Amino acid sequence: MDQDVPLVSVSRDPEPTADLIRGLLDGGGLATAYQPIVNVRRNLICGWEALLRAHHDELGAVEPVALLTAAERHGLLDAVTRRVVEDAWETVSLATDVVDEPLQVSVNLELSQFRADSELISWLASIEWPEQVTVIIELTERGGDEWTREHEYAAVLLEARGLRLAIDDYGAGSARMGFLHRRAWDVVKMDRQMVGGFGQREQVVVRRFVEMLAELGTSSLIEGVETPEQLAAVRELGVDYVQGYLLGMPVPGPVMLAGLRRRGLAVELGGPGLS
Repeated sequence: MDQDVPLVSVSRDPEPTADLIRGLLDGGGLATAYQPIVNVRRNLICGWEALLRAHHDELGAVEPVALLTAAERHGLLDAVTRRVVEDAWETVSLATDVVDEPLQVSVNLELSQFRADSELISWLASIEWPEQVTVIIELTERGGDEWTREHEYAAVLLEARGLRLAIDDYGAGSARMGFLHRRAWDVVKMDRQMVGGFGQREQVVVRRFVEMLAELGTSSLIEGVETPEQLAAVRELGVDYVQGYLLGMPVPGPVMLAGLRRRGLAVELGGPGLS
């Protein structure tokens, strides 16, 4: 649910209020945008990340990070997460009617939501997704040193239902190598900071990191790919999946589905997502 595309909030308030969030939930002010994830080897879209968007009738666009921070503080984060997941289920289910290919959808959870006794976790484990859809739960590496047995119980519950787990934003700030060997992660998503200018030094670091992930049986994904030069370098480095503006901007579900009907899973470099 994190923001992949920064939105400027028109509101002067540093944090949305509980009433504002409830109003967005009740009044249809929450939406989901879908950014394509590309399989580097096949050069095809393999799925999408579901990203939170919010719009208030009077305030305009509400910044996702501010909204999520406030929702967690006011005890409304699970309700916001449910809304994103419900939209993702509906949209990706429609996508399976358009293409007869395995698809994946990624949704974001905060570590604070990852509890074995959580109603949200139980609900996520109970959802019947289309057979050809793989669901990936992305957890930020921030706070990774707080991974506990309770978190692991939640992870096992979701995995037993076929969901996969990913580390999100690896390399943002202080990367914790210890988080990697806490468990067998399905995917590690490297933050755009690891791409940077993508000079020789950055490429050496990423190459060794990707090789290590492959040895661990973990897929690698780099976000923030914005130029053809970065994409060419990522291909050379052996990364499994990529995401970024060059490959597609986050777009509303109907726009994504319309593009899917026109082009299938083909990638349009530099295009506005699947519009």
